[in-house]
Amino acid sequence: MFNALTDTQIRPGADGGRHLALALKKHQHQVSLGLMGSIAEWSKYADEIRGYADDPTDFLKREIHAFIDYLALYFRSGDSTYRNLYIGEKLKQLYEPDQTPEQQQDRKGAVTQTDENALLRVLKGKVSGAELALFERELKEIHSVITTQGRHTLNALLIGDCVFLDIISFLTAGCLEDGITLNPTFLTTKNPAELRSSLRGMADRK
Repeated sequence: MFNALTDTQIRPGADGGRHLALALKKHQHQVSLGLMGSIAEWSKYADEIRGYADDPTDFLKREIHAFIDYLALYFRSGDSTYRNLYIGEKLKQLYEPDQTPEQQQDRKGAVTQTDENALLRVLKGKVSGAELALFERELKEIHSVITTQGRHTLNALLIGDCVFLDIISFLTAGCLEDGITLNPTFLTTKNPAELRSSLRGMADRK
């Protein structure tokens, strides 16, 4: 006999969330292809994706699978840590140093909307209507963190390696709650001469 899930079970960390996590992992390849489509025409990734036209598996594992892993962990456990890691990974993907804040904002809106359409298209029919509604609601909240502009903008310069991407992951949501949008600039070179040259080029920026 079929038992409908109650409202308390339709949330991350409860039965409905765990069903979503299982569906995301079961259909990981299909979901990953959908997310890859969101960036396939963007010059930052387009040439590389075309190079994997015959078999994009390696690209998906390196660039896309983390998104599905974080979403599945979030829905399975209800732990917002994985939600923040998804946000940080998406901001890393969307970062392009030569774009203006306005261009970056346009890119965030376009990619997150395409992501949402692709994810819902894959999951439709594979989970219940209530679970799909939960997924859509949570995804919209996640994307609102990524795309919302705060009342103030904090331009932050981060010098180092990939560790600061995790720092941004955990700072972004909290800053937005205080009405602050982080606009990070990353300098990752380990060459001192290149680093000094890059810093000189930023001398007129605050």
